[in-house]
Amino acid sequence: MSGTKYLEPGRRARIGVRSINNFAGTKTYKIFQGVELYQGRVGDKYLFEMTWTNEAEAQAFLDRLAKVRGWKKAEKK
Repeated sequence: MSGTKYLEPGRRARIGVRSINNFAGTKTYKIFQGVELYQGRVGDKYLFEMTWTNEAEAQAFLDRLAKVRGWKKAEKK
C-alpha cells in the first residue's frame, strides 16, 4: 500500500489503497482494510465493488471518505 492510510475507530487494521492486476493484465486499484477488501458502504454501493484505474483517484476518494467518517491517519510503520 502506498499513500495515506487510515484507522477506523475500534479497528486495528489499516485502511489504504492497493493495486490489483486483473485477468486482462490491467492494473486497477481498490480499497483494502488489512489484507481484505474493505467491506464498507457509501449509500447503496459497497466499496469492495468499486475499482479505479488511477491510484491518485482511488487515494483521493479514500481521503474524502476518511474525512467524512472522522478516521485518523495511521502512523507509518
